[in-house]
Amino acid sequence: MNINDVFIKCVEKWAENELDDRINFAMDKFDDWIKDFDEEEKDILCKILEKFNYYPLGNINKLIKELSDESRKVFGVSNDDSVISVVMIIHIVLQFIASFFGTIAFSIMFFVPRKYYPCCGLIGGFGWITCWIIMHPFGMSYFTGTIVASAVVVLLSRICGVGLKCPATLFMLSGLFPLVPGVGIYWTVYSVITGDLMEASRYGRQTFGTAIAIVLGICFVFEVPQKTIAKIAAVFHIKNFFK
Repeated sequence: MNINDVFIKCVEKWAENELDDRINFAMDKFDDWIKDFDEEEKDILCKILEKFNYYPLGNINKLIKELSDESRKVFGVSNDDSVISVVMIIHIVLQFIASFFGTIAFSIMFFVPRKYYPCCGLIGGFGWITCWIIMHPFGMSYFTGTIVASAVVVLLSRICGVGLKCPATLFMLSGLFPLVPGVGIYWTVYSVITGDLMEASRYGRQTFGTAIAIVLGICFVFEVPQKTIAKIAAVFHIKNFFK
């Protein structure tokens, strides 16, 4: 099959799902579209998507590929499993960096004292990475990942609050920011405005489920006694760590 046939096949699938204005939906369904393609067709299709910039993560995927190729040269990686591991590690690092700075930016909006920025960033980063790892390497649902991640954020916030002698909410509100379903809320409202009630219902359920997951994670950790949190903070010497 030549490149024109592959491109026509790709465009037909976009047209079937009306994806000209739904890039987020396209990301979710991308793997389903190409499951019937052979390796050569997939390679050609990915090149087309990258060239025309239709795939939102094209630039990030290109960066990960370049970094993994360099890592393979430096460390002498030759088998596929090792390559996948290197790519996974790089992806985790990039996800952590993005959530770290995103959390700090949100801390600034919440007027958190400057000395607590690193702590807020680390808590938000670890929370998002927990969610991402549960969803991708372990293949669990976003609902499960959000519950566990929000529990991690709240636990770390309480520990830092005790160790640094400040309200835990300083870290908790900022740390939960990467988990908040902002995209889901946007697409729900967008679908309602455009009259697509089916899509609005789908995104609305996802958003509501994520909100419930965050609340469940918060409630679970707040059942842990304050004395236990204080002992954990004392063991890790939180105050000395952030001096």
